[in-house]
Amino acid sequence: MEEKIEQKTGRYRGLIALDMDGTWLRDDKSVSDGMRKTVRDAQAGGFLVIPATGRPIGGLTMEVMSDPGIRYAVTANGASAYRIIDYAGRKWEQLFMTPLPPEKGDRIMEICRRYDLDADCFVGGIGHLGEYSRSRLLTYGYPEGLRRYIMETKDYVPDLYSFYAQHSHEVEKIMLHIGLTPEKRKRRPAVEAELARIPGISVVCGGVGNFEITDEKAAKGLGLLRLAGILGIEPEKTMACGDEENDLDMIRRAAFGVAMGNAPDSVKAQADFVTGTNEEDGAARAIRLFMERCGA
Repeated sequence: MEEKIEQKTGRYRGLIALDMDGTWLRDDKSVSDGMRKTVRDAQAGGFLVIPATGRPIGGLTMEVMSDPGIRYAVTANGASAYRIIDYAGRKWEQLFMTPLPPEKGDRIMEICRRYDLDADCFVGGIGHLGEYSRSRLLTYGYPEGLRRYIMETKDYVPDLYSFYAQHSHEVEKIMLHIGLTPEKRKRRPAVEAELARIPGISVVCGGVGNFEITDEKAAKGLGLLRLAGILGIEPEKTMACGDEENDLDMIRRAAFGVAMGNAPDSVKAQADFVTGTNEEDGAARAIRLFMERCGA
């Protein structure tokens, strides 16, 4: 396999892991020219640049994945990693997956049913929602870009609970949608308390009124280091950059952990460096600094 060859040759000078939304992408979900150039410069300098995202592999944006230099991705908050063969052609190889144990997933789906929530089950690198969620998600107060992403990249199944029952051993992540409107937010404390009673899971927020739930052994930082090990990249040659709670694990574990200027103070407090916002090419600035630190 290609990754074994790379492990033997040690071809990469370092690994740069970037969150997508609020980090790699601007608010309108585009990639700036400055960001594109910096990523190309890093690739030309021998660095592997990857998305490390809460999204499933099938939900990554072509704004990022159209770059032929993007050859790997850590997805579903670290539950999976993939080698990209031809993203536009929907060809990729799963390198590892840490599934959510069915006994944990069963309890999460029961909470979803009891509180009348909309759940998104990641199976086979695709997010799945119930058909009834199409209209319900319009009432959640989500920004237009997020709403469009959910509507366009998900697989809608007739009954999500039946789908989950058929695939309970294959779930990478379950996302429970709470919503951003005042009425929807009222459910949040009770749901959070219920989830806290389930041992062995990781519960984080992506900043858009949801709970993102994986096995406790799945996190962006763990996924980042596991991929680095496969590719023979030493941990001290890793960088991670993000803007939300679900990025904290990789910000803590990477040798150079960076918080975006648009990140909350709780994330900035745990970073090695705070850069500019996603509208100011903050991630590009951090990449250049990391390259300088590596002597590039």
